[in-house]
Parts: sequence; structure tokens; C-alpha cells
Amino acid sequence: MNARAALAWGVAVVAERELKERCKSARQWDSVTPSVSAHMKGRSYSQPPTITAGLGRSKLKSFPATLHYHVRSTKREISIMSTIDANRVIFTGENSAIRLSNNDSDSFTTNATFWRAMSSGGGSGHVLYLKSELTEARWRIYSDNIAMARLLQSTVLGAIYAELLDPTIAVIDAQFSKSGDVRDFWTERLVTRDEEVVLTWYEMGEPFLVHTQPNAVPGRPYGMCTVLVPALGARLTHNGIEAQGRPWPRQREGRPSSTCVLGLCESWTEAR
Repeated sequence: MNARAALAWGVAVVAERELKERCKSARQWDSVTPSVSAHMKGRSYSQPPTITAGLGRSKLKSFPATLHYHVRSTKREISIMSTIDANRVIFTGENSAIRLSNNDSDSFTTNATFWRAMSSGGGSGHVLYLKSELTEARWRIYSDNIAMARLLQSTVLGAIYAELLDPTIAVIDAQFSKSGDVRDFWTERLVTRDEEVVLTWYEMGEPFLVHTQPNAVPGRPYGMCTVLVPALGARLTHNGIEAQGRPWPRQREGRPSSTCVLGLCESWTEAR
């Protein structure tokens, strides 16, 4: 067995082990024939390279990325999946939300979406989009980077809230700061010439990872990958006056969540 075939067989063994573990719980392993490694062992492969593997200082490039097997007489295919998202990254940073209401509904009396950009087509910076009885039920935008604020309006945020597609909404210059520990509480604060807005999340739940693809939802041409930390407690104040309402628990595909969340390590993508 040459080095290329040995490497391919080694990959197959790893895939077979994973398949075996998955089938155990469903009691399907006995019906999986032939075994993946047996299927591949002793074969030669000359298809175009799909995976590059390093062996010391050398690299072998031609071994199969697809393994075939049968489960309960149904032909299926396992592909060794790429770890790279093929879409274009248009934003990386954080995106946290406080959505409050007086009753358990989606008719929020306060809707605040806070963004911290580490990288975007408009550069880095901060922006808060706020609609509340404290703003007379109108969207107000605070930012230290108007280019980044407008970019989010015209892309990912505008796809969620059509009202924010309006470029005539003024962007108020603000300075931002943060404090806290996401295990206990987190506070974002902004100050303008005559305003102060403070957002605080507390009573944190268990974090979970969300990953969506562009166009997975009609009208949503953007994908997203983020770690969400649900907060069962949250408050927002504007010049010392607290917004009405409270957070409400939610379920997201069976995971406990909330109408108020921290969105950490968040990236948004679009199809190439």
C-alpha cells in the first residue's frame, strides 16, 4: 500500500468509527455493509484532489473525500465536510438585543439592537438602534461610525426591520463603554451631548451556538454564526428613566432562550 492509499485508508477508519458510534444508538451498525475501511482498503484513487493533508514536511493531495455505505438497504453518502464556510463575511463582532414588553408577546414596547463591529465593510465601531416609548416609538440611531451604521441599515438589519432601510434617520454621534462579566451581568453605555443610554443584561442562561446560511429564510439573503447568551433579566434607561416592560422566556429549537440576549463572536455572511 503506497503512502497515498495508506492515508486514504486512515481517513476511512476515522470515518468508520464516527459512523459506528452514531449507528449504535439506533442499533443500525449490524446492517451497515460493507464497512467503510473495507470498502476503501486496497483501492487506488486518481480523482482530482479535494482534501490536502500534511505528513511531516510533505503534502499528499489525492485521496477521496467521499465514502459510500449502505444503511438498511438504502444507499447513502457521507462526505468529509469542509470546515470553512464558503460565503463572504461582511460583518464580525457582537450583536446584542433588549426587547421588552408588558405581556408575553412580540409586540415590544422597547426594541434595542446593539452592535460592536470588529470588522465590516464600514470599518469598526459601535451602533445602537433603539425604538421605545422613551424615543416616542420612533427609531433612533446612536453611533461612533456612521459608515458602519449605514452599512448595517442597508444590509443585515434592513432585511430584518424594513423601517431601518430609511437613510434619512439621523445618526447621533455617541461615545461607548462597557462593563461587567457575561457570567453574571453585562452593561453597554453610550453618552451623547445631552443623552445617556444604559443597557444591562443579567440572570444569564446557558450559551448556545447558532449558524444559519444565506437565503435559508425567504427575504433574508444573509447568513449568521453567533454564540447567544439568553438573559432572563434586562433593563434599559434613557437619561435615568427606565423603559417599561420586561424580558420574556423563549424557546429556540428546544433550547431555553429569551427576548433579551447577548450575541457574542457574531459574524454575518452573504453568498459569493
